[in-house]
Amino acid sequence: MDRHRPPGKPHRPAPFPSERPRGAPPESTGAETNYLHKNMEAKTPMVIKLVDNEEVRGWIEYYDRDMIKINRSNPPHLFVRKENIKYIYKDEEKPGR
Repeated sequence: MDRHRPPGKPHRPAPFPSERPRGAPPESTGAETNYLHKNMEAKTPMVIKLVDNEEVRGWIEYYDRDMIKINRSNPPHLFVRKENIKYIYKDEEKPGR
């Protein structure tokens, strides 16, 4: 009898890596940050579709965890909270600023 194992407990080998419980997935993969940074550096014309279906056009001047600053050809430049953004895509109608 194994003296390190309590009596009545059968020996069970360690589970395979695929059987081990996994932790929670990461909150962020970094893809959003990479996308925003790449388009900010290139001053790519973007369309920001808001949750109320309004569209804002301009280029990304600044971003952080909670908001994005959009510069436009004609002021005012806007700060948009990320919670109000439905999605963002490149403005294909505008070749440059």
